[in-house]
Amino acid sequence: MKNLTIAIPTFNRNIQLQSNLACILRQNISNVSILVIDNCSDIPVVDTLAKELEIFGDTLKVVRNRANVGLAGNFIKCIELCETKWMWLLSDDDLPFENAIEIIQNSLIERSTFTYFNFSTHEWTSAREQSFETSGMDELAFKLDSFQNLLFYSSGVYNVSLLSKSLRFGVMYTMTLAPHLALLFSCLGTEGKVYFSEYQLVKWKAPDIKDNWSMIPLSLGLLNLLHLPMQISQESFKMLAAKLAANSLAPRALFLNLLLFSSGFTSHAQLRYVFHLIFALRKPFSSLAEYLDYILLSLVVRNSYIFKVVAKYYLARRVLTAYPDRFNRI
Repeated sequence: MKNLTIAIPTFNRNIQLQSNLACILRQNISNVSILVIDNCSDIPVVDTLAKELEIFGDTLKVVRNRANVGLAGNFIKCIELCETKWMWLLSDDDLPFENAIEIIQNSLIERSTFTYFNFSTHEWTSAREQSFETSGMDELAFKLDSFQNLLFYSSGVYNVSLLSKSLRFGVMYTMTLAPHLALLFSCLGTEGKVYFSEYQLVKWKAPDIKDNWSMIPLSLGLLNLLHLPMQISQESFKMLAAKLAANSLAPRALFLNLLLFSSGFTSHAQLRYVFHLIFALRKPFSSLAEYLDYILLSLVVRNSYIFKVVAKYYLARRVLTAYPDRFNRI
């Protein structure tokens, strides 16, 4: 009986998806189902994967959404359609290592009652030299070594039989772009176990500028996770809040994102509002240096003409390429 579903939500990355599948299909997939959710790509995924579907039809399944439901919405679809106890959510552009399935299966055998597995990604968890586990939300808040790694979709394996009980919270909190964390935080209680593994499953790929990936929506939504019904002490709650805030955009990084994605705003008034709102959410946890950055950059953001001049200068000279923190990955 198959115990693991590799769920791959995808949109307009047919070639990257094919590369990922090629790596997966070379591994031992005897106990694995592969579920691809096509988020209404311009070229249907079934057309690109015609050969793979013909050869691996018993293992590989493609479901196409009738409309693009967004990244977070497509994650929910993966949970809904998963028919096995465990699910590994794999981004379509994160290349899995050749032994990824073996690593996962060995972990599941040893810890069959756990709620969630978080595997290492060395871009963010270079200090994770040793695996560890947590029990309940209090311990997770204290021991968590990298919130970015927890956000990163491809590092997680989910016990769907447990997490699906909190699916309504995943749906309600899709605006955070972290519905997987909404499921986890609302489900763990005081005894739910999480395993943080020292092993890696994928090689993280930095998003291309053309992907239009921005941390702005995540920074706006992330702190809403604190509204979840969680069984957590006051001290642990404060620590969790600080870690959530630290992963929203600091003023400089926020300003660079606004420069890069300014065309996505309907007016400069909207852009200015977003700049002040994100800092207001982060402000209780900001350093003095960040606060001074905010005051200085507010002068630029205040005037649409000055902002456009600065944006033109930065974009024309590709100065943004010197700031890798303009992007983050989930």
